[in-house]
Amino acid sequence: MKRGTTRIFIILVFLMFVLRYAEELSSQSDPYPNWIRSLDWSPNGNFIATATINGVIQIWDNTGQLIRSLDDHAGITMSLAWNPDGSKLATASDKAVSIWDTNTGNLLQTLEGHQDLIWSISWSPDGFMLIGTAFDLSPNIIIWNTDTGQQIFSTFSGTALSSAWSPDNQYISIGQLNKIQIRDTNTWQVVKDLSTEPNYSYSLDWSPDGTKIASAEGYAPDSDMIRIWNIATEQVILEYRGHSDLINHVTWSPDGTKIASASSDTTIHIWDALTGENLRIIQGNDRLFATDWSPDGTQLAYGDLNGDLVIIPISSDPVCAATQTISAGDLADFINAINTANSNPDADVIGLEAGTYTFTTAHIPLNALPAIISDITICSIEGATLTRQADAPLFGFFEVSAGGSLTLDNLTLNGGDVGNDTGGALVNEGGTVTLNNVTFTNNHANTGGAIDNENGSLTITDSTFENNQADYGGAIDNDTDGTLSISGSTFTSNTAALDGGAIHNDGGTLTVTDSTFTSNTASRYGGALDNLGSATISSSTFSGNSAAWSGGAIRNTNTLTITDSVFSGNSATSSYGSLYLTSSSTTTAHNSCFSGNSATSVGFTGTPMQDFTGNWWGAADGPSGSGPGSGDAVNNRINYASFLTTGCPHP
Repeated sequence: MKRGTTRIFIILVFLMFVLRYAEELSSQSDPYPNWIRSLDWSPNGNFIATATINGVIQIWDNTGQLIRSLDDHAGITMSLAWNPDGSKLATASDKAVSIWDTNTGNLLQTLEGHQDLIWSISWSPDGFMLIGTAFDLSPNIIIWNTDTGQQIFSTFSGTALSSAWSPDNQYISIGQLNKIQIRDTNTWQVVKDLSTEPNYSYSLDWSPDGTKIASAEGYAPDSDMIRIWNIATEQVILEYRGHSDLINHVTWSPDGTKIASASSDTTIHIWDALTGENLRIIQGNDRLFATDWSPDGTQLAYGDLNGDLVIIPISSDPVCAATQTISAGDLADFINAINTANSNPDADVIGLEAGTYTFTTAHIPLNALPAIISDITICSIEGATLTRQADAPLFGFFEVSAGGSLTLDNLTLNGGDVGNDTGGALVNEGGTVTLNNVTFTNNHANTGGAIDNENGSLTITDSTFENNQADYGGAIDNDTDGTLSISGSTFTSNTAALDGGAIHNDGGTLTVTDSTFTSNTASRYGGALDNLGSATISSSTFSGNSAAWSGGAIRNTNTLTITDSVFSGNSATSSYGSLYLTSSSTTTAHNSCFSGNSATSVGFTGTPMQDFTGNWWGAADGPSGSGPGSGDAVNNRINYASFLTTGCPHP
């Protein structure tokens, strides 16, 4: 049987089952008795209401804690909705609508008139009216006055599966087979028919500005899509075809820039309402029928066939719009996905389901995964961990070849170990590497305990490096031809057996912004950073780092520029508790703070004076040592003029 014929048959059988045998639907006869068919976020953002197919109505707080169940509710429930002020909740109960007091859970009112199962209900924006649409028997469109409970309008107009009011209260839209019907709320006359032929419109939502309608459509073979209609021109201005099965629900974000859609393909897609670009794919555990934004647009809630309510944060950060999703722990599929991505020139996004991916053997020498030679993003919505089993042979995780591009997002790389080789978790051999919200823990190598950037570009944002170890660069080694940019990241308790407890910049170009280095150690030079190249540091903090010889925070042998940064509590056993500046180096530091660092805090062993004007030295009277005051000590080659006297400007 062809796919289209099969789909039509399945839809018709399901509808007939629900309509003809609704009274038999129970936990004994239904394989999914807790299936969440409808979900709505309260207008104040504090609560979420859910309805299961067998009529269980529950109210949750916005953290997912159950607050109340409406125990007196009964009947199949395909839809529910809060009234505009959040004081009442309407639920479709078989052929009637029940209205509940959300504070007490008491039934306030029952609205009757339908002769068929109600598929959709919706409050008017002014809160005085409510529409119910039913499948087939007349009347299948009814509008009630919610104060009196009396019908204002009723009619029969073909199959009616969805409904939505315009934000200005002037129009009501009704999704049907072959069309979207728009009626004027003053006359109840049809003013527009938008043709969806030959599809049903399963779900409708008006844009917040009232100029557009998003319609989830399907039925004909390969026709699953969301269309955005311009109401004034009655034209389709965008089609989204990212789903692979029926689209059950569609909802605009409160700011009107994004749309979320829930599908029987087990995913929710978040996409750009202007361009149709897929911004994020959320993987559910089965078919998904209900989703809604929080009123402030920062969270999305959805329910699944098991009755689970899931609340996830939504941000404007880079997201994981996967072209292929890997089940948790499935190493074979993970490897195959990389091989497939490597075989074509297009950019590929591999999504990892939440969980741990434990590697026991290397796929190529010293790496658990194939070398990256194409443009590949590997990401996880809820976070995934790649780990090397403790008793496994020596290997890391990623090797990026020249010309390759690798982006990692929301992952943890743990326990990589390449022995006396380079890059305990990742080695870049001339490609482009981008890391966003990636954690590296307990990795080990000879150089670059977590990463060796041998050649190419490495960009790190909002990432964490902790307890990584190497001889050079406990966390990262950046070689002569490497470019390394770090922002918003944290380096804690990384260790170098020789130089550069966190970073060994071995001749490359390094930029550090808005990052923190704490409790990193080196057995010789540069407790946090050993700089042999060109380094620029701004708006960053170095605290509690230590070196057994010199440069508790940093040793600089080349070029170093520091602005708006803090150095506190760093120490060196021999000398120069914060900065050790060798005779071959050039260093400038401005609007920064040096306090509580051991021995001579900053020292230069060459001849030219180093420009350290305009800094705070931990005391109002300036630096000690060769300085005039009682703050951190400097030697006689540091120009500390115009020092700050009123405290550190970076609390």
